[in-house]
Amino acid sequence: MDWVRLIAGLQVLGGIHGLVMLAGLIPASEKMQEAGTVSYIVFAILLVLNIIAGVLLWFKQRRGFVWSITLQFLQVVRITFGAINYGFHTLISVGVFIRFRKGNSGFGIDFEFLDTYFYIYTKIIYKLNLYLPFDVVVNVSALLCFFYLYFIFDRLFPMERSHPLQETTESAFTDQSAS
Repeated sequence: MDWVRLIAGLQVLGGIHGLVMLAGLIPASEKMQEAGTVSYIVFAILLVLNIIAGVLLWFKQRRGFVWSITLQFLQVVRITFGAINYGFHTLISVGVFIRFRKGNSGFGIDFEFLDTYFYIYTKIIYKLNLYLPFDVVVNVSALLCFFYLYFIFDRLFPMERSHPLQETTESAFTDQSAS
C-alpha cells in the first residue's frame, strides 16, 4: 500500500470537506461557530494549502512533503487552557486526551471522523473564576502521519551531509601535494 498517496488523498478530501463546510453546505462544529471571522479566514487558507499540499504529495514532490509535514504538525495538539483555545484537524482525528473540567475530568481516547475545523480564540471571562478548564488532545493520527512523512522525506530527499573533519583532511592533503 502506498501510504504517502493515502495521506495525500486524505489531505485533499479533508480540504474539500472543510471548504464545503465553510460554504455552509455542512453545519460547522460548535467550536468553529464560537471562533469568529479571523479563524474562518485562517481556516480557509489552511484548507486551500491542505489541498495543494495533498496534490503535490500525491506526485511525491518535495514541496508537497514540506507543506504536508507542516500541516500535520499543526494538527498534532489541540489545547484549551482557561480562555485560550487552539485546534485544527481535517477529516479524521484519533487522539488521546487529558481533561480537567468541573464534573468532566479524566483521560481517554478521542475519535472524530468527517469533522474538519480550525479555531484559535479567547473567551472573555466576566467573573473571577479560579478554576481554569484545561484540555489537551494529542492527535495520534496526525502525529503518525507527521513522523511517517518526515522519515520518508529524509529518504527520498537526502541532504548532503559530510563530516567537518572530512573537508579539512581533504584540503590538508591537496595543500601538501601542491607544495
